[in-house]
Amino acid sequence: MMRNFRNDRGAQIITLVGVIVALTIVLLAIVINAAAISGQKTVAQEVDDVHYVFKNVRDVYGDVLRQVSDNGSVNPFNPSLTAAELNMTRMCNAHGYAILFRDKFYDGFNATAKIIFSDGQTVYTDTVVYRLRAIHVYDFATGAGIDKWAYKPQCSPKPPTSNDVPNTEFTSNDYNNISSDDGIMQEDSAQQKYYAAHRFNFTIEEDAQNINQIHVFWNGKGINWKSKDNGATLYIWNYTSNSYKEFSSNSNESEVNLTGTITSNVGDYIDNGYLIILVEQNGSANPQPWQYSKIYTDYVKVEVLYQIYD
Repeated sequence: MMRNFRNDRGAQIITLVGVIVALTIVLLAIVINAAAISGQKTVAQEVDDVHYVFKNVRDVYGDVLRQVSDNGSVNPFNPSLTAAELNMTRMCNAHGYAILFRDKFYDGFNATAKIIFSDGQTVYTDTVVYRLRAIHVYDFATGAGIDKWAYKPQCSPKPPTSNDVPNTEFTSNDYNNISSDDGIMQEDSAQQKYYAAHRFNFTIEEDAQNINQIHVFWNGKGINWKSKDNGATLYIWNYTSNSYKEFSSNSNESEVNLTGTITSNVGDYIDNGYLIILVEQNGSANPQPWQYSKIYTDYVKVEVLYQIYD
């Protein structure tokens, strides 16, 4: 008879209570005895009731891992998982099955475990991998002008009070200049009383509620006719406060990596799938040609660390 363990998922996940050690010893004896009689098979070799039940158990175990790990934020294979595994063992035993979990490993993204499963006659074993988290890298190597955009050449004040400046879109050649971290830079200058700047608008595919972290990386430089105003500042737009949040800055004319990370209230920085980054030179330009404000971008990317729900 086919049974659906997913109906018991709430109890299996929420009830993280200990089960007596003797139960585990009894179940292990059942597994060893069955193995001695019939040998081991992978579940893929079976297409009957046992295979169906195992699939449900496997799915529930994935749910347990996601809850215990806070959807991948911490290692799920810690002492607190033992109670959940024992509880699942108890539920399986109540339906006439035995189960053990072995060779557990978490690399920060994928949780791997060997599940040994028995119906009292045959032992089935499968190594399963649960993808709990992944990283999506957004840059201008692909999709420039389609699902991500860059704008030049200037804005004011520092930072601007709106998220729509600069507003002159990069050309195809400009996009090529920022598509990789290769030393080829896109250079732009500001007019009098303006700050040279580049704005980047990324379309983020992941739902904000599933994102653990946003990491922004910019490589380039900013130079000004006043040496004290050399350097650039990196910002991200906060849709809730309707203002830019400063990430990092430097104060010299050297090429530099500016970075910033968001780990909380991620939804404040994504609106209708859009995330906006601004890099602005630290000083304004004046009327004379030599009184310049220039920004150079070599490469920019956004890395999104997100939870996976399979």
